[in-house]
Amino acid sequence: MRAVLLATTHGAEALLPSPHPEVTGDTVFGRLRRQLARFDVTDLTVIGRPELMPGLPLEGARVTTSTDVDSDLRLLSEACADGDEAILVLTADALLADTAISSVLSDPTERSGALVGSPTTPEPPPPPSSVIAA
Repeated sequence: MRAVLLATTHGAEALLPSPHPEVTGDTVFGRLRRQLARFDVTDLTVIGRPELMPGLPLEGARVTTSTDVDSDLRLLSEACADGDEAILVLTADALLADTAISSVLSDPTERSGALVGSPTTPEPPPPPSSVIAA
């Protein structure tokens, strides 16, 4: 299976390792790459902004830089036209459960599917309120 990861939004900055030495561990991008490997993605293309590409661990991926939405769409169209096998397209900063990926890949009634999120960070819920009687 093939996958195209779009590292083209403001959220793609979350893909980079932390600049703070005290913060160690995995990145969103590293987690997503391991998930895709579990779903037998063997051909990985990353379309991203030039300023983000140098910091990403991209071994084994086909990397293409893009400077604007028009280029993103052209490169995505080319990637989709290149080959006959299934292709999964998602944002590279997606933090997804395996079941979400599986449901998109395994639904025989749909020829395509998408997992999308909000372009902004949601506000935290307000704290619970309490009523004090006098």
